[in-house]
Amino acid sequence: MELEDIKMVKVEAPGKAALVRQAMVRDYVTKLAVVLLEHLSTHGFCVVDNFLGCEAGSLLLEEVEAPNPYTHGSSRGMKYLMNLLDSVVTLACRGARQAGADNILTKINGREGCIRLADPVPSPAASAGLTATIFLNKGWAVDTDGGELRLSPSAATLATVPPVFDRVVFYPGHLVSPTLLPASRESLSCTVTYRV
Repeated sequence: MELEDIKMVKVEAPGKAALVRQAMVRDYVTKLAVVLLEHLSTHGFCVVDNFLGCEAGSLLLEEVEAPNPYTHGSSRGMKYLMNLLDSVVTLACRGARQAGADNILTKINGREGCIRLADPVPSPAASAGLTATIFLNKGWAVDTDGGELRLSPSAATLATVPPVFDRVVFYPGHLVSPTLLPASRESLSCTVTYRV
């Protein structure tokens, strides 16, 4: 191998790695969109663990814990979260419309504002849409810390979702009656609402 060949390998390798990463992200988004569509249709809500991954989740947590997180709208962790949520919800909406489904995904027409920190339960005025909440609580002990998100998608169903790190919950607030159970310590989360 000559020096020119080595230089070409060094130049091409990052491009190939980026293409592989993009393909992996597209595949991940596609799978999550299918799961979101299925779970909303079947259960009325959807829970996904390890949504961002440890590295991106930790970056988002750092940004949220910054002294003034609202000034970090262009930060990498928040941008990644918004892009991933938007991609998954958009693809799930497209799939629901193509399938002729009659659920919340066929009615979504945009995102409401930006990330809201802390309380994962939207106000009643903003709850007529799809809410996506990602919990950022490392080391959360469900037995002693509490703070679960309780959803009631039907009269016969009651779901209690612990607010553990890197768990995202998608739910239509007006259909599942979300409530937040008492917690013994502060819970961190980011919430985005998609409007209908």
